[in-house]
Amino acid sequence: MKHSQSFIVTFVLALFVAVTNAAPRRNLLPRQLAVLGLNDPNPCQLSLSSAAMVSPTDGWAVGEGGIILHWNGSVWSQVTSPITGWLLSVAMVSTTDGWAVGEGGVILHWNGSTWSSAPVSLAAKAASPLTSSLHSVDMTSASDGWIVGEAGIILHWNGNTWMQVVGPTLSDLKSVAHGVGHGRLGSGRGRYPALGWQ
Repeated sequence: MKHSQSFIVTFVLALFVAVTNAAPRRNLLPRQLAVLGLNDPNPCQLSLSSAAMVSPTDGWAVGEGGIILHWNGSVWSQVTSPITGWLLSVAMVSTTDGWAVGEGGVILHWNGSTWSSAPVSLAAKAASPLTSSLHSVDMTSASDGWIVGEAGIILHWNGNTWMQVVGPTLSDLKSVAHGVGHGRLGSGRGRYPALGWQ
């Protein structure tokens, strides 16, 4: 039963993201939504970039205009966002710990009740605040996570702060996937094994 519930939630979420990002945009009729067991899948009608599920009754989606949506098991609802720029990726560690990243170097943290901006410690050579767009975030635990973005930027979360790490390329990095003891970066031009990240 648990596996089938997970599959259904994953299917509904995939459908939700596909419907909201479809081109050309076509709204489903209320009767079509009712057949799928959905309310309006995107109450804000903005484009979405990323979604992450904590459980069948707890999920998040982010996108255009800093939009943040929360799934409670039956409906999606808009949550207050501290920014208006585009959010490109979201990753959740638990119901009380999550991260979202986006344009202009934005990093947001979810503490279980609000989303707020998170500070970054840049490498000594960096003379200005982080302004590069951040494309992807991936968390393996509350004390280990990675963010990648424009111009090869890589940030590592150590449980206390995001620290800049020297990476293998200056190309834009579009995705990051990290597991215990290994990881991968995706640039759109190739993949870089992330062995040796510290």
